[in-house]
Amino acid sequence: MRLFSPDSQKKLKNFWKLLFIAALLVAFEISPWGSLVVLDGHPRVAQAGKKDRDKSDMNGDNVVDQQDLRLFSQELGLVDETDWTNEQWCQYIESHPKKKASYTQLFVFISSYYECETTPPPITAPTLSNPTVSEINLPSATLGATIVNDGGDPPIIERGTVWNTTGPPITENQLAEGGTALGPFSHVRTDFTDLDIGTRVYFRGYAVNYVGTGYSPESSFVVEDPLAVKHVNDYPTRLALGPNGNLYVSDPKVRSIFIYDTNLQLTGELKGLYSPLGVAVDSAGFIYVGNAGIGNVEKYNSQGKLVATIGQGMIRAPTDLALDWDGNLYVADSNSSLVWVF
Repeated sequence: MRLFSPDSQKKLKNFWKLLFIAALLVAFEISPWGSLVVLDGHPRVAQAGKKDRDKSDMNGDNVVDQQDLRLFSQELGLVDETDWTNEQWCQYIESHPKKKASYTQLFVFISSYYECETTPPPITAPTLSNPTVSEINLPSATLGATIVNDGGDPPIIERGTVWNTTGPPITENQLAEGGTALGPFSHVRTDFTDLDIGTRVYFRGYAVNYVGTGYSPESSFVVEDPLAVKHVNDYPTRLALGPNGNLYVSDPKVRSIFIYDTNLQLTGELKGLYSPLGVAVDSAGFIYVGNAGIGNVEKYNSQGKLVATIGQGMIRAPTDLALDWDGNLYVADSNSSLVWVF
């Protein structure tokens, strides 16, 4: 006995065939590769996968062009044909940077097709960092900083340092260093005069371009006793006695004059000199130092402050010094084979 007639069986077979085909279509529809579906009457590739996948190829033809831009404009609500073609696309991509992650290729196409000009970086004053100080031997010290960038490629026309005792310094005691290149720089300053021991000095570097002046962060150092002992006498060269019986010993290797009391205890050090050779001390306690490194004699008071220079440009190697009762200074210059009298 048959449950279905031949005609019914044929119809049932056709039904199962259609159901099988429909199942295949559904399986293909939800696969990772997607399929063409209709969205607002326009073909579009069904997107799948991660949210940050580039969705620029909106019609799935493996080419990002005006057709994709037209579909993109529909997402923005620009349905009229003239609306989306007249849209200020250069302005749009510049003001919507977050969308670039999802439509990178489309943004590239827009920039090229509409010949968008990228906004150049702003030109600013120079940027500086890393203020440095070294060779503190007041009234001189070496200050510096690092120029990180020139502010957008305008040339550096001046660089240097500024300092004061109140901070942060801007224009006080400004001194140009002489260079104009990027990177670290430093220069010797000799204008730290009349500063009491314990004074804190604030400083920073600066650089100037045609836009303005940039400054480094602020740094500082404290004025120490100029005669504070920091080194050990390593190469004693010349000796001199002071009026109070103290012994003064030059050391060109350490670049110092070491001071010993009457018990030969080290009590002071005049530091940061330029290859000191000859040394002498007058009746008032002024210390005379013959500097072979710069070819002069420097005069310091009993507190270690520089008060005068003698024979600059004349003396070459002040090997030994002596003073007479009238205060005349005798300088033996070994390189010139002369004795200078001042």
